[in-house]
Amino acid sequence: MGSFHDAASGEEHAFVTGPNGVGMRDIGIGLPFGVNDIGQVVGYFYDAVAGEYHAFVTGPDGTGMTDLNMLARPPDGTILANAYDINNSGQIAVTGTIPEPATYAMMLAGLGIVSFMGRRTRLNRFRAVSRSGC
Repeated sequence: MGSFHDAASGEEHAFVTGPNGVGMRDIGIGLPFGVNDIGQVVGYFYDAVAGEYHAFVTGPDGTGMTDLNMLARPPDGTILANAYDINNSGQIAVTGTIPEPATYAMMLAGLGIVSFMGRRTRLNRFRAVSRSGC
């Protein structure tokens, strides 16, 4: 298991080798970090569309790279960013990004202000209609 830099594309690629290091097979874009006895490889790759790092796992012998975010379905806003190791039972050690509590506080504060402004606007319209006698 290792990685190489593709000079033409500028991308890092993970690879696995055969028994005794013979042969090399490209398993896709990304950096590998761990491998178990059946050859499942874990690591991360950069998703250029989303602008984020995503954790990946392969099948046995490094076949079929899969984004762990598609397998695990983390809660909204959480991204499994890196897989560091995998044991022989298939359990994976990962890290991820979780939105800061301050992000939620800012969102709630913004919703509160919008709600307050909407209520104040309705009250002002009601007062204007009441004064005009309509």
